[in-house]
Amino acid sequence: MKVSEGYMPFMGHHTYYRTVGERTDKAPLILLHGGPGSTHNYFEVLDRVAEEDGRMLVMYDQIGCGNSYVDGRPELWTAETWVNELIALRKHLGLDTCHLLGQSWGGMLLLTYICNYEHSGVKSGILSSTLPASGGSARIISSVPASSSPRENTPASVSNRSLSPSTSIARRFTSWRDVGALV
Repeated sequence: MKVSEGYMPFMGHHTYYRTVGERTDKAPLILLHGGPGSTHNYFEVLDRVAEEDGRMLVMYDQIGCGNSYVDGRPELWTAETWVNELIALRKHLGLDTCHLLGQSWGGMLLLTYICNYEHSGVKSGILSSTLPASGGSARIISSVPASSSPRENTPASVSNRSLSPSTSIARRFTSWRDVGALV
């Protein structure tokens, strides 16, 4: 299985990323780590999903964390910076379509992104151990409508059922193997 690592220039610094598997007709899965302050490392246990599902996985260390460590720049550590970094990473890697999986803080980052920023091509969002996904399991939000302006739906108002009346239901996953159900 192919594993690649690299760095993307971002705001005068460098964002570390790691991809697992090859691009296929299936949209890649971008993994957003917890924290803020954690790293991508605990997602490496999912490497086999790339092989078993034929889907490329993308994981990265958010600016200020792990291999993207920046010393003495706490002004960078904002949701806005991290969302802009995710947007830049998608562009850098040419990820026009993707699925997102946010674990803990990564789920809050996912919600901020899809509720407040243009996110065309995001086919679904999976929340794992994030406020709306409490109960020790993951939830998926599919058919996420894109918008170029902030919506009324904020992370605090997002339910386990839907993001908006036009959004499909959120589905509970009980194992990581269920991630293979993504299109």
